[in-house]
Amino acid sequence: MEAAVAEGWLHTYGYLDNAHVAALYERALFVVLPSIYEGFGLPAVEAMSAGVPLVASDIPVLREIAGEAALYVAPDDIEAWAATC
Repeated sequence: MEAAVAEGWLHTYGYLDNAHVAALYERALFVVLPSIYEGFGLPAVEAMSAGVPLVASDIPVLREIAGEAALYVAPDDIEAWAATC
């Protein structure tokens, strides 16, 4: 992750207010949600609401939330994540 940040193609943020979160979704090419465990999956709902493609872990809660609106990847398959994203 540090290399991706250093190369400038991955950005990490601390706390952001709702306006900043909305602005980031507007500029996003896609949203990656690589959770192993997820209580609800609010980022999935936010991505779908913003019309941004979602790549998500293939776990029950994210399938329940996103249905057919996401591309799913096995959460422990690093090669599949790299090939998909």
